Amino acid sequence: MRTNILVIGGSPAGIVATLTSKQANKEVTVARRGKFVVVPCGIPYIFGTLRSVEKDRIPDEVLTKNNVNLVIDVVVDVDLKDEVARLRCDDNISFEKPVLAIGSNPSISPIGGVDLENVFLVYKDPEHLSEILKAINECERIG
Repeated sequence: MRTNILVIGGSPAGIVATLTSKQANKEVTVARRGKFVVVPCGIPYIFGTLRSVEKDRIPDEVLTKNNVNLVIDVVVDVDLKDEVARLRCDDNISFEKPVLAIGSNPSISPIGGVDLENVFLVYKDPEHLSEILKAINECERIG
């Protein structure tokens, strides 16, 4: 596969980069890890108001209606010299310009109590969030 711009990551930053690139009439491919992406700032609402990970999704239609190629796989290597990205499935995507939009990970604040039982970090992985949601009765958010 060949594309003008390869966006690695389907986070909100990746979606903004993708849609901005489409305004310049470029062919854009998004390679993302999961089947769907959650809205990061909506994660606390999954455990309260929404009570569902599915209700916090960014719909794929945001990309597909703008003629963006969507690849669900992990980019395991990027060769900037040869302008090619290798996917976990061993396929390659050739590109002119890469964009890294792989998101962020939570970090542990240096405050007391973070090592207590049932105090944990919340990652943006939808499957992880679904498992947490099944296991909790009450939830408090800090930070």
